[in-house]
Amino acid sequence: MQRSIIEAEERLERRMVQHTERKITEVHQFLDAFELRVLARPAPQVPDSEAPSAGLAEDTVMAALFATFEIPKPPPRENAKRRRVREEDEAIARKKECREMEAARRASIADEEACRIRAIESAAGESSSRNMAIEGGTADSVVGDEDTTEGVQITEVVSFGEPDPPAC
Repeated sequence: MQRSIIEAEERLERRMVQHTERKITEVHQFLDAFELRVLARPAPQVPDSEAPSAGLAEDTVMAALFATFEIPKPPPRENAKRRRVREEDEAIARKKECREMEAARRASIADEEACRIRAIESAAGESSSRNMAIEGGTADSVVGDEDTTEGVQITEVVSFGEPDPPAC
């Protein structure tokens, strides 16, 4: 990990040096072009009191050299390809294993519950169940409910809850 940090710092330092050198060459090119234009023109008659100071020119050159707003961004491929370290991979594997164990535990609990319910139902057998038969039409239906424990037939009338219209 330390080695990768050192390598990253060295790469950054090399890029900064290259950027600074490129800026210096650009400034030299601008200065050369400026000198050629100045030499090509006839010299104007300017009184010494109105001549620009040399300090202002130095400030302009220094500002052009060390302008930080144009530092190039790294290519998008380097930015997007973030390398994972071994600890991150192991943490991801542990989390995945924990999720799988939790899912298996929940499935096991659900299976045990279903098995327990089936065992209770099979132990109770047919004696506690009820057979229902629906007979009828569209308006009112008759439900024939047979209680198998006692063998007695119970009949219930089922309707939609609307009273019958009065017969005139």
